[in-house]
Amino acid sequence: MKLHSFIFIGSLTIITSCNTGKVVLDQGRTDFDARLISQVMVWDCAIGSDTGSAESFLGTYGHEMFFYHAPSSLNDMLPQEGCVYGLDVFSTSPGANASSLEGLAGYPAWSYGDQSGYMEGDFGFWYQDIMTDEHTCENPQDIVDATITLGNAQNFTGAQIPSSFIIPNVTFNGFESLIDFGDIVDVSWNSNNWPRAWAHLRRTKDGQVVEMMTCRITDTNSFVLDSTIWEQMNEDFNVDVNQLYIGFENREVQETSNGQWIETINRSVAVAVQN
Repeated sequence: MKLHSFIFIGSLTIITSCNTGKVVLDQGRTDFDARLISQVMVWDCAIGSDTGSAESFLGTYGHEMFFYHAPSSLNDMLPQEGCVYGLDVFSTSPGANASSLEGLAGYPAWSYGDQSGYMEGDFGFWYQDIMTDEHTCENPQDIVDATITLGNAQNFTGAQIPSSFIIPNVTFNGFESLIDFGDIVDVSWNSNNWPRAWAHLRRTKDGQVVEMMTCRITDTNSFVLDSTIWEQMNEDFNVDVNQLYIGFENREVQETSNGQWIETINRSVAVAVQN
C-alpha cells in the first residue's frame, strides 16, 4: 500500500514588512498564483588531498532558478508531515490552470548583486540552470545569503526570495558509490535554523523518473532511508539510479500590489549520489 498524506491548513497570520512594503503571509496559504525558487545544490570539496591532509568543505555543485504560474491553483509543495509517494519537489509543471503571463515580452528574469539571468520557458513554467555543468568549490553560502529579486514578470515583478541560514553539513552513510534498492542509508546534519527540511528519494532510468517519494522532516537532525520507505517502492521497476536528496528551505508567500500571491523559496539541497 502506498503512503498518503493530508495537509491541514490552520489559521493564517499576515505581517507587514516595513522595509519593502510587501505583505508576507506566515506559512500555510493555499491556492496562490505563482512560485519562485532558487535552488542551490551542495557537495563536498576537499583541498590538500594529495598531501594526505585533506580539508573538506561545502562547494556549489549547481544553482537553478524556477518560476511557476498557475492562477489560484498552487499549494505548498511539501506535506505537513510524513511521506508522500509520487510527490515531486523538482516539478517541471505548475499543474492545473498553468498559464503564460499575459503581455509578457521575453522571459522572466532574476538578479542579485552583479548576478542576473533569464528563465526560459512558457505556459506556466520557466527555468534556468545557471551553472550548467560547472560544478565548483565556490561557497554556496554566498548564494543563499543573497536576496534574489524577480524581474520582467508582469504583476509579480519585484517579488523577492528571502535570504536564509547557514547551510548544514550533511553526512550520508550506508552505501558505497551508489544506493542499491534496499540499502539502509543513515543521514545526519548539524543543528540549523532552516524552518523546513525534507528528504526526496528519486528513482530514475536514463535520467527519466520512474518513481519517487518525498518525506517532511521535523524536529530532528537526521533521516533514515529504511525498509518502511523501500516497501512503498517497486523493486521490479527498471531503474539504474536511486538518488537521495536532503533539502532545506526558507519560504515566504507574498502579496502583489494587485492582490495576487506568489510563494518564494530559498533552497539548499544536498545529494547522496552525483551523476
